[in-house]
Order: sequence, then C-alpha cells, then structure tokens
Amino acid sequence: MQFKRNLVLIALLLWSARAVSSSDISYQEVSLAKLRPEASLATLLDSDQPSRAMEVGQDGALRILGQSFLWKWYPLTGSVSRVGLSQIGLGDRDSRADLGIIGSDTFVFSDRRLHVVDIENGRTKSFSSVLSKDCKRAKFVSTGNVSLLVLTCGIFKIDLQNLKLVKLESENALSFDNLLAPSDCSCVVSSKGKEIYRHDLVDGGRLVSRTLYSAKAQVGGLDLVGGRLAVWTSRTLLSIDLNDGQLKEVVPTGGGRRVKAAGFSEGVHVFLFADGVMELYDPLARKAYATSYKVTDNAKFIMDPGSAFAIVVSENAYEVLGLDGLGRG
Repeated sequence: MQFKRNLVLIALLLWSARAVSSSDISYQEVSLAKLRPEASLATLLDSDQPSRAMEVGQDGALRILGQSFLWKWYPLTGSVSRVGLSQIGLGDRDSRADLGIIGSDTFVFSDRRLHVVDIENGRTKSFSSVLSKDCKRAKFVSTGNVSLLVLTCGIFKIDLQNLKLVKLESENALSFDNLLAPSDCSCVVSSKGKEIYRHDLVDGGRLVSRTLYSAKAQVGGLDLVGGRLAVWTSRTLLSIDLNDGQLKEVVPTGGGRRVKAAGFSEGVHVFLFADGVMELYDPLARKAYATSYKVTDNAKFIMDPGSAFAIVVSENAYEVLGLDGLGRG
C-alpha cells in the first residue's frame, strides 16, 4: 500500500529548535508488532475484560483496571502482576472507577473515595475524605511539586502522607474534555468544546483560570511538542504558546483527511486517520512512517513515556503496538 506524505508530520519537526526542510525527512512503510503477555496470562487478562480504565507510568508498566482485578503489565518484558479488587477492599461497587498514576503510585478513585494501591504486595490505603456524589471523571496530574486529583466537582491536592484530599479554591468547577499538566509550570491546561483554558496554582491552594485560546473546531486532544502546546482537531494541528496563548502555527492535515486520534511522547508522535492510515513521526531520527490500521470509533492513544509502545483504545478493546525502536534516535 502506498502512503502519501502528510504535512502534519513535517510541521512537528519545524516546531523543534532545529528546523529542517521536508526533503531531509525519510518516509517509509513500517509494520508494528502487537504486544501480548504469554499465552496463559493473556487468557487471564482477556477474561477480565472489558477494562474500566488503563494508564501507563514512567516505569513503562501498563496498569489495567479490569472487572475483578487490577493488573500491572510490562509490555516489553512480559512481566505481569495482579491483585483482586475484593482483596483490597474495592470490589465491583463502582463500575465507573477511575485509574491514575503519579510517580510510582497507582491510584483508584472508586465509590467516592481515593485509594492508593500496591499491586505487587496486594495492599491498599484509603483516603479519609468521602466526596459528594457529583464528584466524577477523575483525572490525576502532577504539576510542579503538587499532585492533583481533578474531578467534575473541583480540584483537590493529594496529601499522600496524611491520606487526605484538600480542595483548592477556584472560581468554578473544572469541566473538561481533555486535560494536560505541563512539567515546567504549576498549572493545568484543559479544553472544553472549542475552548482551551489555563489554570494556575497560586499561593499553594488557589486556582486561577483564564481562557488561553478559542479554536474554530472541537478540540480533539492536547499535548506538548517542542515546548509549545500542541492542539489537534479533526483536520488541523495547532501550535500555541503556553504562556500568552498566541497561535504560532496552523497545519492542515492535507487532502481533506480527518484525524481520528493522536498521541505524543517525547520520541514518537502518532496519528490515526479516518482513511485507515496510521502515521508515526520520530523527531530524533527525523523520519516519518506509515502503516495501515483498522479505524475504530472513539479511538484514543495512550503513549508510553519512553516511546517504546503505544496503546490504541476503542470502546471495548485495546491493542498494544510495539514501536520498533521509533523515537530512540
């Protein structure tokens, strides 16, 4: 299958500190391996589907919140451990449980309480705070030296030492479609519909929010590329200054092609298009790749921070794709 070079991949390189011309970029077809645990463990993992949530940490381990177990799987080594939810006091009371990773800690928000779970040793610690019923859609972010739990009812600072949640003062509840916590500022960036917001943590306990940018189309996702905010919609990729919200670059995806999902890590940027093409860009090696991939509705990427694999998540299934060394220069 012949793939047409996409301008969006060229633009990502131009955002970096050392711009080069498109002729400097090699472009080739690539085959991506599907990573699975060994057969017996894969069968056990499959029997615990559909998963309720999954996240990947800086350690390269994928945490999967299944129906009866919480799993920790290292796709590159095949190592798998699990703990029964009933064993750690979670059970199946809340089918909408949320999962998060901050540093080496694994968090589960379930039944209006936050829990930190040691999967290998089968232990859990539950926070004393019991939140209201309207506290849903948990997201976990770390900004500066502060770990935050972001919910529809507000933003809470996680006090892991005392197992308490401290609600931050804010002008209103944070409603979001996408959420991002840049590592170089005490702030959180969110999007809702076409609007992008920046929320700054000030005085250790207060959140000040402002509109950073208003897009012309629904925002599909947020990430950081080359020190700027990367915003993708169905047909464009935007580069926005994180501080003043100035639009620096607008790149159409070319040929009227529609982006279904996008994912970014430091070494690999991945785009899945509605025409069944997945494109990958390696900013270190300055190469672009493409492969055919079955398009699914509501697909999203979860990226390994180490750029070794990407997880494609759809409604009731997921696949872990090895990136064959992409992003390692």
